[in-house]
Amino acid sequence: MSHLNPSFEGPGEGASNQLPDIRDLGLEELEARVAEAGERSFRAKQIAGWLYGRGAESFDAMLDLPKPFREYLKQHFKIE
Repeated sequence: MSHLNPSFEGPGEGASNQLPDIRDLGLEELEARVAEAGERSFRAKQIAGWLYGRGAESFDAMLDLPKPFREYLKQHFKIE
């Protein structure tokens, strides 16, 4: 007998739908989230530049961000 919540979706298809859209964050909130990840606050402006200045549609496109940080972003946010 399974004790998992039937509405729970594990990793895989549909899991990214549960992630918050990073574009919904204001700059101050983005700075706070960046700090929570252990990165310096200027990374928030880099992310905003990629999203709004360059129209990035994936974290992988943000080449001036360290790869481990891009992986963190992919695990915690989506871009829609």
